[in-house]
Amino acid sequence: PAGWLRRLLPRDRSAAALIRRYRLWPAIEHAYERVAREMGPVRVEISVEDDSRERYVLMECFTCEPTCDAAFDFQSAVQAEADALLRAGDRVRLSIFVRTECLGASTADAV
Repeated sequence: PAGWLRRLLPRDRSAAALIRRYRLWPAIEHAYERVAREMGPVRVEISVEDDSRERYVLMECFTCEPTCDAAFDFQSAVQAEADALLRAGDRVRLSIFVRTECLGASTADAV
């Protein structure tokens, strides 16, 4: 909607709304399954971030697997696989990070 109708009925800007609007769920599900298969138990946090007035979904996967030099390559591979499941224009709407955090311990203890 344009003009006054847009101001009257603003869009929902929650993570769930962005996931539905840009059809991000298949990519999120694939990323979760891939990280869980490679690194074991995963805790996931999903939030909405704002970069240059463009909102996107940030998916952070926390695992107990120790970080190593290959972790960045793995994270890049997971992001590329997720991007392949999205429409070209929607790829900027999902960002995936894999972080180390032992369950029940703080991030500082895990490093």
